[in-house]
Amino acid sequence: MVCDPTDLLGNHIIPHTPTPRPRGRGKEHPLSNIVDMSNVIATRAAQTAREWLAADPLFLDTETTGLNGQVVEVAVLDREGVMQLETLV
Repeated sequence: MVCDPTDLLGNHIIPHTPTPRPRGRGKEHPLSNIVDMSNVIATRAAQTAREWLAADPLFLDTETTGLNGQVVEVAVLDREGVMQLETLV
């Protein structure tokens, strides 16, 4: 999969500059792979989000009485944030 290096707002994502290898033993910095992978994951997540938004999704929003409470309201919104359904439960 080829990923576009832009975020959801179309801003260019600055590519990661690899951490320089220490001289001598030729080992990479222990965190360089983690940073590289986080850039790959962020780029893929942005691409996936763009693909989902292109499919004209609907979003389900629920309101509850608390963290472990009961659902008291349900709403459905389109990708523009326009309410398609709102009802008390």
